[in-house]
Amino acid sequence: MSAPQPAPDVADPAAARAELRLAKLQRLSDMGLAMAEAVTQDASAESAEAFGKISRAVRLTITLEAKLDDALAARLAGQVAEAERRREAADNDPYAPLKSGPKARARELVRDVIDREIPDPEDHDTLTDALEERLLCDEAYDNIDGLPVRAVVERLCADLQLRPDWSRWTGEGWAPNPPFFRPLCSDFSTPSRRPILNDAQDPDDLE
Repeated sequence: MSAPQPAPDVADPAAARAELRLAKLQRLSDMGLAMAEAVTQDASAESAEAFGKISRAVRLTITLEAKLDDALAARLAGQVAEAERRREAADNDPYAPLKSGPKARARELVRDVIDREIPDPEDHDTLTDALEERLLCDEAYDNIDGLPVRAVVERLCADLQLRPDWSRWTGEGWAPNPPFFRPLCSDFSTPSRRPILNDAQDPDDLE
Protein backbone atom coordinates (compact mmCIF):
# COMPACT_ATOMS: atom_id res chain seq x y z
CA MET A 1 0.00 0.00 0.00
CA SER A 2 1.36 3.41 -0.91
CA ALA A 3 2.38 5.87 1.79
CA PRO A 4 0.16 8.95 2.31
CA GLN A 5 1.33 12.05 0.49
CA PRO A 6 2.43 15.10 2.52
CA ALA A 7 0.05 18.03 2.62
CA PRO A 8 0.70 20.59 -0.15
CA ASP A 9 2.39 23.85 0.75
CA VAL A 10 -0.14 25.80 -1.30
CA ALA A 11 -3.83 25.57 -0.37
CA ASP A 12 -5.49 23.47 -3.07
CA PRO A 13 -9.08 22.27 -2.58
CA ALA A 14 -8.70 19.65 -5.34
CA ALA A 15 -5.61 18.18 -3.65
CA ALA A 16 -7.40 18.15 -0.31
CA ARG A 17 -10.34 16.26 -1.82
CA ALA A 18 -7.97 13.79 -3.47
CA GLU A 19 -6.24 13.14 -0.14
CA LEU A 20 -9.62 12.50 1.50
CA ARG A 21 -10.63 10.05 -1.24
CA LEU A 22 -7.26 8.32 -0.99
CA ALA A 23 -7.70 7.88 2.76
CA LYS A 24 -11.15 6.35 2.20
CA LEU A 25 -9.78 3.95 -0.41
CA GLN A 26 -7.04 2.88 1.98
CA ARG A 27 -9.63 2.12 4.66
CA LEU A 28 -11.79 0.25 2.13
CA SER A 29 -8.89 -1.90 0.97
CA ASP A 30 -7.97 -2.68 4.60
CA MET A 31 -11.56 -3.73 5.30
CA GLY A 32 -11.60 -5.91 2.18
CA LEU A 33 -8.40 -7.65 3.21
CA ALA A 34 -9.81 -8.30 6.67
CA MET A 35 -12.99 -9.79 5.13
CA ALA A 36 -10.95 -11.96 2.75
CA GLU A 37 -8.88 -13.32 5.63
CA ALA A 38 -12.07 -14.11 7.54
CA VAL A 39 -13.71 -16.18 4.78
CA THR A 40 -10.56 -18.22 4.16
CA GLN A 41 -11.11 -19.86 7.53
CA ASP A 42 -14.25 -21.50 6.15
CA ALA A 43 -13.63 -24.20 3.51
CA SER A 44 -17.18 -24.19 2.12
CA ALA A 45 -17.97 -23.50 -1.52
CA GLU A 46 -19.90 -20.38 -0.54
CA SER A 47 -16.87 -19.03 1.27
CA ALA A 48 -14.66 -19.74 -1.74
CA GLU A 49 -17.04 -17.80 -3.99
CA ALA A 50 -17.21 -14.95 -1.49
CA PHE A 51 -13.44 -14.89 -1.25
CA GLY A 52 -13.14 -14.56 -5.04
CA LYS A 53 -15.52 -11.61 -5.10
CA ILE A 54 -13.85 -9.90 -2.15
CA SER A 55 -10.33 -10.41 -3.46
CA ARG A 56 -11.35 -8.98 -6.85
CA ALA A 57 -12.87 -5.94 -5.13
CA VAL A 58 -9.70 -5.50 -3.08
CA ARG A 59 -7.52 -5.69 -6.21
CA LEU A 60 -9.67 -3.07 -7.96
CA THR A 61 -9.55 -0.83 -4.89
CA ILE A 62 -5.78 -1.09 -4.67
CA THR A 63 -5.47 -0.29 -8.41
CA LEU A 64 -7.70 2.77 -8.04
CA GLU A 65 -5.78 3.80 -4.94
CA ALA A 66 -2.48 3.62 -6.83
CA LYS A 67 -3.86 5.73 -9.70
CA LEU A 68 -5.20 8.36 -7.33
CA ASP A 69 -1.95 8.34 -5.39
CA ASP A 70 0.04 8.93 -8.59
CA ALA A 71 -2.32 11.71 -9.69
CA LEU A 72 -2.05 13.43 -6.31
CA ALA A 73 1.75 13.13 -6.31
CA ALA A 74 1.87 14.65 -9.80
CA ARG A 75 -0.38 17.53 -8.72
CA LEU A 76 1.70 18.27 -5.63
CA ALA A 77 4.90 18.07 -7.68
CA GLY A 78 3.41 20.58 -10.10
CA GLN A 79 2.60 22.91 -7.21
CA VAL A 80 6.14 22.66 -5.90
CA ALA A 81 7.55 23.34 -9.36
CA GLU A 82 5.28 26.35 -9.85
CA ALA A 83 6.16 27.75 -6.42
CA GLU A 84 9.86 27.30 -7.22
CA ARG A 85 9.39 29.03 -10.58
CA ARG A 86 7.73 31.98 -8.86
CA ARG A 87 10.51 32.18 -6.27
CA GLU A 88 13.14 32.18 -8.99
CA ALA A 89 11.26 34.85 -10.92
CA ALA A 90 11.07 36.99 -7.79
CA ASP A 91 14.77 36.48 -7.09
CA ASN A 92 15.59 37.60 -10.64
CA ASP A 93 13.28 40.63 -10.52
CA PRO A 94 15.10 43.65 -9.07
CA TYR A 95 11.75 45.42 -8.59
CA ALA A 96 10.17 42.57 -6.61
CA PRO A 97 10.49 44.44 -3.25
CA LEU A 98 8.35 47.24 -4.70
CA LYS A 99 5.49 44.89 -5.61
CA SER A 100 4.55 43.69 -2.14
CA GLY A 101 5.52 44.22 1.47
CA PRO A 102 6.54 47.34 3.41
CA LYS A 103 8.58 48.88 0.60
CA ALA A 104 5.64 48.60 -1.79
CA ARG A 105 3.42 50.28 0.81
CA ALA A 106 5.93 53.08 1.37
CA ARG A 107 6.27 53.61 -2.37
CA GLU A 108 2.49 53.86 -2.75
CA LEU A 109 2.20 56.46 0.01
CA VAL A 110 5.08 58.63 -1.21
CA ARG A 111 3.78 58.39 -4.77
CA ASP A 112 0.59 59.99 -3.46
CA VAL A 113 2.68 62.90 -2.18
CA ILE A 114 4.46 63.24 -5.51
CA ASP A 115 1.13 63.19 -7.36
CA ARG A 116 -0.09 66.09 -5.20
CA GLU A 117 3.08 68.19 -5.18
CA ILE A 118 4.71 67.88 -8.59
CA PRO A 119 2.90 69.39 -11.60
CA ASP A 120 5.64 68.93 -14.19
CA PRO A 121 5.47 65.44 -15.81
CA GLU A 122 9.23 65.19 -16.29
CA ASP A 123 9.92 66.20 -12.70
CA HIS A 124 7.25 63.74 -11.58
CA ASP A 125 8.95 60.87 -13.42
CA THR A 126 12.38 61.88 -12.16
CA LEU A 127 11.21 62.03 -8.56
CA THR A 128 9.45 58.67 -8.89
CA ASP A 129 12.69 57.15 -10.18
CA ALA A 130 14.53 58.69 -7.23
CA LEU A 131 11.97 57.22 -4.83
CA GLU A 132 12.41 53.73 -6.26
CA GLU A 133 16.19 54.10 -6.23
CA ARG A 134 16.09 54.98 -2.52
CA LEU A 135 13.96 51.97 -1.67
CA LEU A 136 16.02 49.54 -3.74
CA CYS A 137 19.57 50.84 -3.32
CA ASP A 138 19.79 53.05 -0.22
CA GLU A 139 20.96 50.89 2.69
CA ALA A 140 18.95 53.10 5.06
CA TYR A 141 15.85 51.27 3.79
CA ASP A 142 17.24 47.73 3.85
CA ASN A 143 15.45 46.80 7.08
CA ILE A 144 12.13 48.61 7.38
CA ASP A 145 10.04 45.58 8.33
CA GLY A 146 8.19 46.34 11.54
CA LEU A 147 8.93 50.07 11.47
CA PRO A 148 5.99 52.48 11.78
CA VAL A 149 4.70 53.35 8.32
CA ARG A 150 4.78 57.07 9.03
CA ALA A 151 8.43 56.92 10.11
CA VAL A 152 9.40 55.38 6.77
CA VAL A 153 7.29 57.86 4.79
CA GLU A 154 8.73 60.82 6.74
CA ARG A 155 12.29 59.68 6.07
CA LEU A 156 11.62 59.18 2.36
CA CYS A 157 9.93 62.57 2.04
CA ALA A 158 12.86 64.23 3.78
CA ASP A 159 15.37 62.46 1.53
CA LEU A 160 13.40 63.48 -1.56
CA GLN A 161 12.76 67.05 -0.33
CA LEU A 162 9.01 66.59 -0.30
CA ARG A 163 6.72 68.46 2.10
CA PRO A 164 3.49 66.51 2.43
CA ASP A 165 0.31 67.76 4.07
CA TRP A 166 0.40 65.73 7.27
CA SER A 167 -3.13 66.83 8.16
CA ARG A 168 -4.26 64.19 5.66
CA TRP A 169 -2.46 61.43 7.60
CA THR A 170 -4.90 59.02 9.24
CA GLY A 171 -2.48 56.89 11.23
CA GLU A 172 -1.42 54.25 8.69
CA GLY A 173 -1.85 56.19 5.48
CA TRP A 174 -3.32 59.22 3.76
CA ALA A 175 -7.01 60.02 3.76
CA PRO A 176 -8.69 58.67 0.60
CA ASN A 177 -8.43 60.90 -2.42
CA PRO A 178 -11.64 62.82 -3.18
CA PRO A 179 -13.73 62.01 -6.26
CA PHE A 180 -12.28 63.12 -9.59
CA PHE A 181 -8.78 63.40 -8.13
CA ARG A 182 -5.91 63.34 -10.63
CA PRO A 183 -2.16 63.96 -10.20
CA LEU A 184 -1.03 67.54 -10.78
CA CYS A 185 1.16 66.31 -13.64
CA SER A 186 -1.77 64.66 -15.46
CA ASP A 187 -2.20 65.57 -19.12
CA PHE A 188 -5.89 66.04 -18.36
CA SER A 189 -5.42 68.73 -15.69
CA THR A 190 -6.10 71.50 -18.23
CA PRO A 191 -9.67 71.80 -19.56
CA SER A 192 -9.85 71.24 -23.28
CA ARG A 193 -12.53 70.74 -25.93
CA ARG A 194 -10.09 68.79 -28.08
CA PRO A 195 -8.46 65.39 -27.53
CA ILE A 196 -5.48 65.63 -25.20
CA LEU A 197 -3.54 62.56 -26.32
CA ASN A 198 -2.38 62.29 -29.91
CA ASP A 199 -1.46 58.60 -29.90
CA ALA A 200 -4.77 57.43 -31.36
CA GLN A 201 -5.38 57.97 -35.05
CA ASP A 202 -8.36 60.11 -36.04
CA PRO A 203 -11.12 57.75 -37.29
CA ASP A 204 -11.84 60.22 -40.12
CA ASP A 205 -8.32 59.63 -41.43
CA LEU A 206 -9.09 55.94 -41.95
CA GLU A 207 -11.66 56.63 -44.66
